[in-house]
Amino acid sequence: RCQIMSSRTDVLPKEYCEELELLRAEVKPLEIDVVKQEIEAELGKPINELFKSIDEKPLGCASIAQVHAAILPDGRKVVIKVQRPYVADMMMKDFGLLSKAAKMAKITPVNQTIDFDMVVQELKQVSINELDFRIEAEATMEFAHNMEGIKYVGCPIIESEYTTQRVMTMSFVDGFSIGNLEKIDEEGYDRKEIATKLVNNFLKQV
Repeated sequence: RCQIMSSRTDVLPKEYCEELELLRAEVKPLEIDVVKQEIEAELGKPINELFKSIDEKPLGCASIAQVHAAILPDGRKVVIKVQRPYVADMMMKDFGLLSKAAKMAKITPVNQTIDFDMVVQELKQVSINELDFRIEAEATMEFAHNMEGIKYVGCPIIESEYTTQRVMTMSFVDGFSIGNLEKIDEEGYDRKEIATKLVNNFLKQV
């Protein structure tokens, strides 16, 4: 939820969003044994049958899931997104508290411009969808289909046999953040060209 709300400066004060960004950035990673147990439970096979190897250090950690690089038995490099255990239960409890807070907000002047009930319900539905990685996998495959023929847009390939509601596996795509301006300049990219292509492609998606 903080991932969503940290970017909603139209709903929350800037200071609140900055604090939520800290919550998003400071997520303690799961132990690798827990990650492997979750993968085995979802995919129904021992981890050594599913993957040739899995990097113990995660590529990234968030409130809902964390991502690990791995190698498939045929040698292809992939990344595995693994949902944290009990996160769904915790989220539903959080939304129960948020719903109560939204009702309390009705008696404050701020509610004249913001419908907190609607915001909470929207966040809840988005979060429920986010908990089902099959929805994300389908969206990724649809995006790849829609971007066919566009040379400057790439998309990971979903490994459907290794993807469930709580585990998603896709091809490894190396790169760096578009926000890393120093790296963009160092690699010799044209910022203006990137911005133009980004906007044009965003309009195509819309």
